Amino acid sequence: MDCIGTKNLRQVLEHKVKQFGDKEFIVFEDRQGNVITHTYNQFDEMVNKYANILLGKGIKKNDKIVVHMLNAPEYLFSWFAIAKIGAVMIPTNVFSGAFEMEYYLEFSESVAVITEPNFMEMFTSILPKCPRVKHIFLARTSPVYPNNKLYPTATIIADVLKDTPTEVPPSDIGIEDDVMMLFTSGTTARPKAVQLTHANAIFAGMFGAQWWKVTPADRHFIVLPLFHVNGQFISVMPTITAGATGCVSRLTITRYTNINNKISGSGSPPAGLPGWVSFSFYRFRQLDQYMVHGVQSNQALAGILYIEDNIEDTCDDGGE
Repeated sequence: MDCIGTKNLRQVLEHKVKQFGDKEFIVFEDRQGNVITHTYNQFDEMVNKYANILLGKGIKKNDKIVVHMLNAPEYLFSWFAIAKIGAVMIPTNVFSGAFEMEYYLEFSESVAVITEPNFMEMFTSILPKCPRVKHIFLARTSPVYPNNKLYPTATIIADVLKDTPTEVPPSDIGIEDDVMMLFTSGTTARPKAVQLTHANAIFAGMFGAQWWKVTPADRHFIVLPLFHVNGQFISVMPTITAGATGCVSRLTITRYTNINNKISGSGSPPAGLPGWVSFSFYRFRQLDQYMVHGVQSNQALAGILYIEDNIEDTCDDGGE
């Protein structure tokens, strides 16, 4: 794909860090209203720490790693850490059950899983059937729990972050190397594995940023699930490509309705917007500006409501 040049995803991220180092890259608000921000520099530092944690456990180029988490900065740390060392991310739907996850792990020949406490019981139940999986990395743990006792076989990322270096060794990654393997929904048969390369990810970022005229001043309201290609290639990659800011949220039906009632006076999308997508208005407490969900502007870009009301999130009382 000559139009994208020769940079892999690691090089693209590191180039953007040099351009926009102290600029906000990620703003995340959890269900309790706690707001966490990461500049481009801070994000890259966390990505490098995650990458070194993986390398320290013997993860290497072309190894497959399942990432099974809700929307959070830790998801992005994991994705780009995997990309930086030349491994391959397997993003999986958080609504998947044990039967599906066993299939994904075995078919992809994954050697590791990055997940959060909500899903540990499921993984513990299927790992005996997945002998290739050698490591579980646990993110978004709460410091109020004895995590090492609760999850003795897992690497608790929060416990090793502080002493992990922030420089990642060089890696030999081509733009046509795989960066992730997605599974289709499996409506007619078992889910199909779709391989995507570094070139695919970079092209998606370039196309999206140019098509929506994204600028560094833009704030992209990201509520699409990060395990889905739309969240990855429509939301995240154009944001990075343009040097913009991604505002990551975990909207639920209840919060969506409350937000619309508060801002527009009703639970309905604003008049005049396309009817095939759910729109909402939201104000981040610490941003002092509206981000219009679904309208091309300097506040935000389009997104689709991500519903996770039926998943109990026990991680938002703490974490990394």
